[in-house]
Amino acid sequence: MKIWRGDHEPSSRKLTYSIQSAESLLTNMINGGSPLALSQQGFVQSIERHSAGESHPLGQWLTTHFLSFSKSKDVAKNFAVNNTGKILKPSTADDWKAFVVEIDFSKIKHIGNKGVGIDHYQYDEFTPAHKLYKRLNRPQHSEAIFWHRIEERKKVHFPNERNILTVDVYNHLKHLEDTGTKIDSSALSYSYSEQEVLVLPIDPLKNHVGNTACLDMGCLSEIDFFRLV
Repeated sequence: MKIWRGDHEPSSRKLTYSIQSAESLLTNMINGGSPLALSQQGFVQSIERHSAGESHPLGQWLTTHFLSFSKSKDVAKNFAVNNTGKILKPSTADDWKAFVVEIDFSKIKHIGNKGVGIDHYQYDEFTPAHKLYKRLNRPQHSEAIFWHRIEERKKVHFPNERNILTVDVYNHLKHLEDTGTKIDSSALSYSYSEQEVLVLPIDPLKNHVGNTACLDMGCLSEIDFFRLV
């Protein structure tokens, strides 16, 4: 299975920085969200708040831990143009206003199923990203820095593996509703129409207070840059 995500600038999630400098996607938690929110609010409630967005009575979509993807590439492209009806024209990493990224689950490691619609995957932070890294059109010395970082981590036995949970939102929430849990109707409706899959980075922060807000480029199988016309 593959899933896609469309993004555009300007964005509250600092996309130019995260893609060009940090080689990653950042979740909305960077907008003042709490790394403890998942444990404080509950997993299901956090999913509802994210999927229902502004229609949820408790809101907080702008600070959630998740990144929304879709099983439909067309849906992702619509988000890339910010629902404006504009046209995506192929561009380069030096001149873009939108992009679509892909996760191909056949290229990362499936650790196990954690419930209806919930799966645990693991990926290598660096090595699979090299193809995408070169697409960023950076100076040659930056590529050398890329490999230097890998070697430095090896010296201190720092793991390159990163972990995510994926949530097929509609399937998960509908199962809960069918088994007696009250579920926000907006979250159900939205997740169904957008074929939504949430990606949750689950590696702990260094101080072990919650999880990281970073999805490294090693998780992505493709990235396509666009202009909007």
